[in-house]
Amino acid sequence: MNIAPKLNKLFLIIFINQLFLNPIRAQFTLVGKVSDANGNPIPFAIVWDSIAKSGTKCNSSGFFELKKTNLNNVLRISSVGKPITKVVVKNQDSLFIVMIDDTSKKNKRDIVIKKPVIYLYPEKETEVNLKIEFEGKFNFTYPAYENGWVVNASPNGKLINKKDNKTY
Repeated sequence: MNIAPKLNKLFLIIFINQLFLNPIRAQFTLVGKVSDANGNPIPFAIVWDSIAKSGTKCNSSGFFELKKTNLNNVLRISSVGKPITKVVVKNQDSLFIVMIDDTSKKNKRDIVIKKPVIYLYPEKETEVNLKIEFEGKFNFTYPAYENGWVVNASPNGKLINKKDNKTY
């Protein structure tokens, strides 16, 4: 008996549940890491949720956990000797925050959030049109994001970009 199709269907159900039903929960945990541009952790940084009026402190490796009570949060990250940085978090349960010093802007920080990673594993070969709405810009995507992705997705995870026929 081949159970692969059933496992694929189970994975799809779990994925849809995580994508659409998790935000319905009253409270969930946001986990993340605060680091500098070189990837070094910023230990004991304070992560404060401006909407929920609650916060936490990063551990010595820059990791934190924060209970969230709503889907859209404004985080304020601060550390000794560094200016406060604000990050808007929408529908995310994990993120990596990179604080980048920009010497041309006095006391300002740029924020890089390294999410989301999107995987497509349909039960059969399927053409997928995917668009993401967010405030910001992508630093890097593959395939290239040009107002969305149009790909043929295979059950083994292989993607063929319809715009240039490259395989990923």
